[in-house]
Order: sequence, then structure tokens, then C-alpha cells
Amino acid sequence: MTTIDIQKNVNPNFKVVWQSNKPYNVLKGGRNSFKSSVIVLKLVYMMIKYIMMGEKANVVVIRKVGKTIRDSVFNKVLWAISLFGLDNQFRATVSPFKIVHKRTGSTFYFYGQDDFQKLKSNDIGNIIAVWYEEAAEFNDAEDFDQSNVTFMRQKHKKAPFVQFFWSYNPPRNPYNWINEWVDSLRTADKYLIHEWFEDIKTNDNYLAHSSTYLDDKLGFVTEQMLEDIERIKQNDYDYYRYLYLGEAVGLGNQVYNMSTFHAIDSLPTDGDRHIIRNGYRAPTISYSVWRLWVDCKGQCDSVRYILLQPSRSSS
Repeated sequence: MTTIDIQKNVNPNFKVVWQSNKPYNVLKGGRNSFKSSVIVLKLVYMMIKYIMMGEKANVVVIRKVGKTIRDSVFNKVLWAISLFGLDNQFRATVSPFKIVHKRTGSTFYFYGQDDFQKLKSNDIGNIIAVWYEEAAEFNDAEDFDQSNVTFMRQKHKKAPFVQFFWSYNPPRNPYNWINEWVDSLRTADKYLIHEWFEDIKTNDNYLAHSSTYLDDKLGFVTEQMLEDIERIKQNDYDYYRYLYLGEAVGLGNQVYNMSTFHAIDSLPTDGDRHIIRNGYRAPTISYSVWRLWVDCKGQCDSVRYILLQPSRSSS
């Protein structure tokens, strides 16, 4: 095994990720922030510690679509193993996708969430970590909920918990589900919208981490890359903010200005009221149909009260 200097391979901004002992770790960031590289290096390092104790330890890596595995997370894990100088200690197969430590049987398992039955029925055991890469590609948080418990049940006996990682680039649409992902400890109002990423910052079980290419202090972003980033920045600043700063800048063609929507506890009893029903599919609005109760106060272009509620039907 090659001795590597982590400080030369992990930017200072990711020190808190590398040292994290929290069960749930959510990493968002723009392109070229190297969040995925940090996660995969940490996962290999975690497995190495068990291998050195003669223990079998397994890691699960999940993409939304199985056909994206080979050219993304599979090759990324091989890269990290090579960086540690362990190429000859592992063997890789592509049908199914697995990377196995020859002596202990410790394995990186790769799944596509689109084959949910296979994912749900896995019987791996000795799991120490799970990584959801490109988490914004998943349909909603239920994609995670449905499989997380399966992995938790198969925790390695020497691990305090299964450590989960999510990495994603925030979508343009601020109302995309992952930009408003609701914490598992939901309020009684199941439709109350929270900024999940901000919410978990106060949860001791979660690490919420943000990064951009500007956090690179080790020279991973080349001059050519910086020149191209600057070109995009000059030509389309909002696109630059979305692509490289990881900001949810909006679609530019939103049907409603959501910042003017105000939830109310009950319907007003005075004024002229109109019910507006409309339907939009994601990604414009997270839910398919909305009911709005508008108190116009005689001026329907000046909305005073709005009760915003997702409809239970699509009609």
C-alpha cells in the first residue's frame, strides 16, 4: 500500500467531511468542487481500516440509473484504490458491478436505483457506508427512505452505524424536490415546505457541506478550466452561478413568483375570493396540482392572502 498525504489530495474546505463521524453527510456544490473525489477517497480509506484488522467490510454505491455506473462511480472507486496503491489487492467485475478485496472479500457494490427490487432484496451484510452519487437525479427522498433501512439492518458489527453520503449539484429550480428536501422529522403539516439543507445544519446527526471550485487550494482546477469558467461567467452570469457556484438561480420562466406566496392558517372571512386551480409537472413546480385561495381585496392583481396546498389528485 502506498502512503499518501491526505492534505495534498483533499482540499482544506473538506477537512470537516474527512473527519466526519456523523451518520448522514450531505455534500452539495458546483462543478469542479471535487466533492465526489473526497467522498470516494474517504470510502476507500474507511474500508482499508477494516481490511487492516482482517475484517470484511462492504460499501454500497448507488446511482439513479444503473447504466451510468461504469463511467462514473465505478471508475472513480478504481481511481481511489489506485491512489492508495492497492490495485493488485482488488479485482473488479462489471457483470455485476463489484470491486472485491481478494484477501478479505471486502466489496464495493454498485446499484442503479432504477432496479429497485434488486436493490431492496440485496443481502450484503457487513455494511459500513452507503453513497448516493448525483442525488438530484433521484425522484424524491422516498428513493432513499426505501433503501436506507435495508442497509442499516446490515451494519457491520464493529461499526457504530452505517455512514451515509449524498453528493449533488443543486438544480436550477429552487423548487426542485432536493432543494426543498424535507427532514425525516417532518412537522404535522406534511406539505409544509422547508429548506432541507438549511434545516439539517442544526441536526447533530447530519453534516451539511457546500463547496465550489473557488475552494480549491491545491491546484486541481487547471488554468484551462479557469479560463473556460471565466468565459461562461462573462457570457451568462446566472448560468455560471448555477453551474459553478451551485446556486439554484431559477428557470427564468417560472409561472408563479413563489416569493409572493404566503401560507395562512385559515381562510379569511372578508373580501372577494377566487379559487385558482392549476397543474404543472416537475421541474416547474414540485407538485403536480396546486389549489390557491386568493383574497383579492377588490384587486386581483394584488394578492393579499394565499393558501397554498398540493392537491391529492391530478385532475
